[in-house]
Amino acid sequence: MIASRPIGSSNDTNIRACRPSSAYRSIHVAHQVSRGCPALTTNQGAFLLTTTLAKLAMIGLAAQAPMLTGKIPSWAVACIVLGALLFLLFWDLDNWMTIGTLLILAGLVPVRRALLADEAV
Repeated sequence: MIASRPIGSSNDTNIRACRPSSAYRSIHVAHQVSRGCPALTTNQGAFLLTTTLAKLAMIGLAAQAPMLTGKIPSWAVACIVLGALLFLLFWDLDNWMTIGTLLILAGLVPVRRALLADEAV
């Protein structure tokens, strides 16, 4: 039969003292990654799913924008397509993605105006 000890006894503090430090854990994780274990930032699971869906949304935006030719100025269509392409080509490079987002935003302003004009009719 195992005898129970109260929490906080001297044995409990010895167990806490034997835990590896955070520096040891980070070295251990780096060693696991170098052995071929997946890192936390690899494209897998939910991260892979959301990344894929976001890329498909950008492809869809770039594919739909040319259909608006004639209803909005051609420079707006070019801004949307170029912005979506910048976003896709420079994925995870925040400065380029920001430029792509601003181009998409500039291209969508005439789309909004066209929608408001159609709504007023």
